[in-house]
Amino acid sequence: MKKITIKTSGDVYKSNPLLESSLGMSVIMGRIFTLALLQVQPILTSNGKFTGFERINIEPEIVKNICGCGFTSYYKRLKYEVDNFKNWVNLRNSDDPREGFEYRPLFDHIDFTLEKGLEFKFADCMAPYIAELNGRHYTRIAAKHIFALSSVYAVRILEILLEYRNISFFKKTGIITRNLSIDEIRSLFGVTDEKYKQHSDIIKKVIKAPVAEINKVTPFSVSYQVVKKRGRISYVVLKMVLPSSQECEALTGNIEQVADIRKEEHLAK
Repeated sequence: MKKITIKTSGDVYKSNPLLESSLGMSVIMGRIFTLALLQVQPILTSNGKFTGFERINIEPEIVKNICGCGFTSYYKRLKYEVDNFKNWVNLRNSDDPREGFEYRPLFDHIDFTLEKGLEFKFADCMAPYIAELNGRHYTRIAAKHIFALSSVYAVRILEILLEYRNISFFKKTGIITRNLSIDEIRSLFGVTDEKYKQHSDIIKKVIKAPVAEINKVTPFSVSYQVVKKRGRISYVVLKMVLPSSQECEALTGNIEQVADIRKEEHLAK
């Protein structure tokens, strides 16, 4: 069985059905999913044939830290999260009956005991999507930054901006910008009409608060601008100032390293 320790140097890759499913997860289940993804190991025969995934274990103390509460209450919170977790990955979902739909389980099982902690295993049908992560380029976000964020919208903002970081134009200017209409925000962030009916609520809950959290607890510098036409919100401009090469190196280490670099740059001025 694979035991989990807090590994913060890995990267999480976004953009396939397996990973897009994380958008609908709560913060706690998202953290558990991220840890699992960083630690997942396939079981292979001597000739390299896939036979399944190893069981993964998160010890009780780490589960308590993930849940962010004391020993007396974390079990209830964890059980609530698992009870309400939708353990399905949307591989194909069409309104056209000729195309149909296809859902598959993400985890084969999720178990918990006070002695062993949390145990789970990825479903074998997830193998192609996990294997795909090793062969294609995805948005990379260091796990430590995901754990620092409490909002799934904040993580999504980083994904949306960082997936453009290698485009030559943005590398040249040092600034990434994305223009998103309200409909695009609803689609990219999974926001239904019922959840936030007013455009102003979308800006406040999905953009403003998450951007503030990104700037507070991660090394990334993000801003936004609301553009109106005829008094109505037309679109939102998301902007990220790309880190310097020195900061890019620090992004693979501790967040404090970037803070120290910026403090030194400020003093030098």
